[in-house]
Amino acid sequence: RLAIAEYRDGHVADALGRYDEAGKVVRSRTAGESFDAIVADWYAARLHEQVDPMIAGPNSTRRALNDRARALLKANGELSGEPLVIAGREFMVGDEVVARRNERRLRAPGGRESVKNGSTGTIIETDADRHELVVAFDREGTIRVPNTYLIAGRLEHGYARTSYGVQGATHQVARYHPTDLSSFEEGYVALTRGRLSAHIYIVDGNHSDNDNELAHTPAESQPFGISDIAHALGRRRSAHMAADASPDLDVVAATLAGTTLAELTARRRQLDAQIRRAPADMTQAIQKDTYTIESIRARQQAWTEARNIDGLVETDAPSEREKQKRGPDRARTALRALDRALTHTSARLANHEGLQAVRHDWLEAHSDLVAEHQVVRRAERARETQIRVAAVNNPDTAVRDVLGPEPTLQRDRRAWRHAVAATAVYRARNPGAFSDEDSQRARLIGERPALREAAREYDLAASAINAVVATGATTRRELDAGVEL
Repeated sequence: RLAIAEYRDGHVADALGRYDEAGKVVRSRTAGESFDAIVADWYAARLHEQVDPMIAGPNSTRRALNDRARALLKANGELSGEPLVIAGREFMVGDEVVARRNERRLRAPGGRESVKNGSTGTIIETDADRHELVVAFDREGTIRVPNTYLIAGRLEHGYARTSYGVQGATHQVARYHPTDLSSFEEGYVALTRGRLSAHIYIVDGNHSDNDNELAHTPAESQPFGISDIAHALGRRRSAHMAADASPDLDVVAATLAGTTLAELTARRRQLDAQIRRAPADMTQAIQKDTYTIESIRARQQAWTEARNIDGLVETDAPSEREKQKRGPDRARTALRALDRALTHTSARLANHEGLQAVRHDWLEAHSDLVAEHQVVRRAERARETQIRVAAVNNPDTAVRDVLGPEPTLQRDRRAWRHAVAATAVYRARNPGAFSDEDSQRARLIGERPALREAAREYDLAASAINAVVATGATTRRELDAGVEL
């Protein structure tokens, strides 16, 4: 917990040092040895029924770890049946897989859940004739996965996943392999997955190696170690703000002192307006471009394999012979189209990365503004919480006149407390908004404001008030009619 707290606050080197002192950093001389080390530990845990996936940095590391994991599984007889090779990947019965694209048409017979990005399962059948797989998905049921989904590279082995693929998951032990391409966000997701502990596997020696899939620079021998990993993890890929770590609580407390919710909200809205001048966040666009490039490359590999196959099936049927003659031509046409698509997407990715760099520079240049926004937003939320708690414990007289006393039924009590809290927060954020009109809602929160954010808050409070008032009216009618509750 201390290491994660240091990491979250931006002290990446200190956090890694704490992991290192606790024996949680596993060093190897080369990338190949490092990959072997994490896979060996993963497999030993698997033998004790710990099935958490390894967490990789870039996709090249994920693929290397998956290949090594499958080699161990095959050697120990855990994979069986006839291998099916599609889009450069070999699948066998027993392989654990993860889907990488939503596909609403892929459902189990009679099932309601469709395959989604991140759906996991186990292969129970390979169909070499139709080049299809039957996968027992964990949530969606048993589904036949068609060749079109596979050839597009949309089904991957699931023994190792990137940090994007394990977001929201909880592991017993997080086994993470960062690289010089890693980022702050990737590391934070990976290190916070483990419920019991986290282990970090790094190259500490020769960065260049024949089996090195870490490097993105020319293959030259150069020193590499934990300081390089700390530097990589210090980079904030999304670059939302320079002060993204939790602000100092003393600063938040000082901002809270003597400041009303209305004043905090007004300042935060001013800061919102200034920060909106920042260049647009390109994170999602970059992720989309990266996925598209990987998909194109998978399809290129599939068409290249198809072009090199000279007639899979011998046949005397004229129609089939004609199809086989046209095969190489179709492959060449498809590959030319894919080359154009790859060039276009790569240029678009470079443009988006350039725009993201501009955003990063803007946020760095306005770090004081960004830091103040973080503090004011945190103080605003704290003040709102204080108001909610005080309102429920001691409701305002006007609120009690409209909403009545706190109900005894648990369901009605939750709705009443929600309405009381929402009303108190809205009134505190918009003082003087309520009026003396006849409408019960107007007496509490006034008329709907024009400002979009305030209008949303008004609608939430009004909905909560109306629900309680309607429930109270229904209850009174039932009591008048002699209905026993």
